Order: sequence, then C-alpha cells, then structure tokens
Amino acid sequence: MVRMQPGLWVNLDAAARRRASRCPLLLADIRFRNAPWWQRLCNDASWRDAPPGPTRLFLRSQAVELTRDALIVAWRTAQQDTRLAVTLLGMSGEVAGIVATLGLGHLRRIADLHHRHLRPRWDGSSTFWGRLLRAASRDDRQALCDLHLHAWQLADADSGSAASAAKATTGLRD
Repeated sequence: MVRMQPGLWVNLDAAARRRASRCPLLLADIRFRNAPWWQRLCNDASWRDAPPGPTRLFLRSQAVELTRDALIVAWRTAQQDTRLAVTLLGMSGEVAGIVATLGLGHLRRIADLHHRHLRPRWDGSSTFWGRLLRAASRDDRQALCDLHLHAWQLADADSGSAASAAKATTGLRD
C-alpha cells in the first residue's frame, strides 16, 4: 500500500493527516480478527511470536505509540459494546471479548512486544487509501464524506452483516 502511493504519504502535512484521521472507523489493525493469536497473548504475557514479515511500516517509537493508542481505543470500545467494536474496529466478536478483559498494563506490554503487527486497516485496498490521502491532501470535504461512507461499507462487509443484509433482501431467513 505504501509502496504503491509513496508520493501521497510523503507529502501529507499535519492538517492533511488530521483530516484523514477523522474517519469514524479505526484505520489500524492489530490482528483484530485472529482470536488464537490474542488467546496466546492472554495466556503468556511474555510470548514473542515471529515478526509479521519483512515490511516495517513505522519507526519503533511511532509503532509502539500508535499501537498503544489503537489498543486503548479497542479496549474501551470492546468494554462498552462488543458489536460496536466488531464494526468500528474490525474485530471478531471473540477478539473483542478478549480485549475487553485486559488491563492497561497488558495493553502496554502488547504494544511494546507486538507493535510490528500494527497495519493499516484494509491495507490491501490501495484504491481506498489513495482516495483517502488525495481527498485529505486537497481538503475535499465531499470526497472525505464519500470515503467515510465507503469505509462504513467495508466495515459492514468485514463484520459479516453484509451477508445478513443480502439474506434479508432475497427473502432468506436464518
């Protein structure tokens, strides 16, 4: 994703970064759909798994800080409403349940030990990210609004409720 649009990333100023970050959904992912990985973290606080791959997206200090922030948002959201965490954060229900039970110290350790797992949400969608970065750079409010709607649609598809909507429109029942 970053390699496909390096000019857009490099040229983002602080105001454009703020505009891009106003998306109503968390734009970061930390294996939020991988329940076995999260269960292992809970059962062994010192566990260090293999790095996620050769691509390093952030400097260590930035990655740790972003991971902590994302985990705190995830933790508070999962504690308040699991269904909301599934939609807004792209978590599986099982991961939301796990994250909701963690303490702040555990979240800090996870960020310190596993920050390399921080990835942009929908990192396979260079179209979404390219449109978001261009709209944020231009301060195109209509395009940003359209992208927020697109993000909701992506989140809906991730959460599985798109399948429920398809069943409802075709008259199928559970």
